[in-house]
Formats: sequence, structure tokens, C-alpha cells
Amino acid sequence: MPLYPYASGPSVPPTQSFVFPTDLGCLYIIEFYSSIGRFSDDPILHNDGLIYEINITRSYLERPPNKGERKFDNLVEPTIREILNNFIQAGGILPVYFYVCENGDEKENARSRLFAERWYLQSTLEGWILYNFELKEDQADPSPWFLGLLIHEDHPNAGTFSQCFENFITREITQGKVIQTSRV
Repeated sequence: MPLYPYASGPSVPPTQSFVFPTDLGCLYIIEFYSSIGRFSDDPILHNDGLIYEINITRSYLERPPNKGERKFDNLVEPTIREILNNFIQAGGILPVYFYVCENGDEKENARSRLFAERWYLQSTLEGWILYNFELKEDQADPSPWFLGLLIHEDHPNAGTFSQCFENFITREITQGKVIQTSRV
């Protein structure tokens, strides 16, 4: 399948990134940010420092298109999937990855479905389990948080990690703490 050429981006530890421009004037940055500081109080979530937040950012090289001018670019999805597959497979079974779908524009559910139903299901990540979360501050909260967690089935804490992660994120949301978000 054809892909956009991509390269390592400006990586300042603890972040590793990849970038690619598109024929339609977009620039995508895929970052894998080490989140060890966020989880330092929980030994399971800290995962010996092998926990990464996936951030996907799209910007425009010129002006953003007006509503109705956007065109579907069939090379973006396989390029992002290739970057994700290569990075995750290169890390082995011990790292754990998560993402938070940005909810400032009410497209968070679509972003979550895109990751889960397209990128993950069509990936070559054998043995990796994706847990999806939809968390609200309370029942009246109109804007839920959509998150995903990727962990390998052979990870030593595969059986307990997702529950620990959900408990942690629920506490963060109910305490009103800002969660860094990914945007696709």
C-alpha cells in the first residue's frame, strides 16, 4: 500500500516523534511521549518508565480549508498506521501506550472510533490488546473523555493494568486535572 514518506521529527527526550507532509497541505506529527512522571506514584502504571502517550497532531502548511473544501486523503491513514505499528513493534512487549482523544470540538467519539475500528483493527500488532474508555466527570457531564490503552497480552501486568489505568484517569478527571490530549 502506498504511504507518505515520513521521518523522525524533532525529538526532545522524553519524546520521540515522526513527521510527514501530505499532498493536500497538511503536516502530521506523531509523538510518543514518555509519561513516567504522571504515573510515578503507582508502580504498576509507572511500568519501569515504559509508558507512552501517543499524540497525533495535524496542522496546515498554508491556510486551513474552509468547511466543505476538505478532501479525503487516502495515504494519511496507512502512513499513521505504519508509524504506530513500527514504533510499537520495535519496543517489544513491555511498553504500554495510551491516548486521550481531544474533546474541545465534539469530535472525540469519532477520533476514538477511528483509532479503534480502523487503525487498530487493520494494524499488524499481533498480541496487542486495545482497551477503550469513555469516562465522565459525572452523569450530567456532556463531554466525556475517550481514551485508549494498548498493552501486550504477554505483559506481566496485562491482567490488572487496564483497571489501574481506568481508576487513575477517573480520579484525574473528577479532580478537574488537565489531561494532555491527542488530536487526529
